[in-house]
Amino acid sequence: MTLPPASTKFLALLSEFSVQMQLPHDPDALGLEISLGEQSAHVFPHPQHDERLLVLIAVLSLGADQALGAVPASHWLFLHRLNNSAWPEHNWQILVDDDNTLILRCDRDMALTTANALEELLLDGLERAQSLALLWRDLANSGLDISNCSLEGASPEAGFIRA
Repeated sequence: MTLPPASTKFLALLSEFSVQMQLPHDPDALGLEISLGEQSAHVFPHPQHDERLLVLIAVLSLGADQALGAVPASHWLFLHRLNNSAWPEHNWQILVDDDNTLILRCDRDMALTTANALEELLLDGLERAQSLALLWRDLANSGLDISNCSLEGASPEAGFIRA
């Protein structure tokens, strides 16, 4: 992916966030990378919309076998249903990237994003990523056929909805 030149607003946000979090600051940085356990979050300007930023959180590597069909179709269907049930509540999407990594993706208007808001967004995303990794591993190890599993009417308090 080719990144666009960082806007002044994005660079100011990175600088403010770095100071607030006591991180080393590089004025020429194209983005931000934060790791927590096995998850890593990347923040950078949105490639198509200059006024937005993009957050990608690597949840876990699926490996070549899973990407080539070792995962039952019902598990993929479940992820699609999870996305469909959760999107009205928040802006996170579950995707699989070209490297067969399960990721969470969120974009946000930079004009509405302060250093505090970015911190909250990253903490929220990393928490969701940890829940999603646990859910995915539980699904993979369960051997259950979840093709008839419905998320309709599920409570937001249910752990897997907030992943």
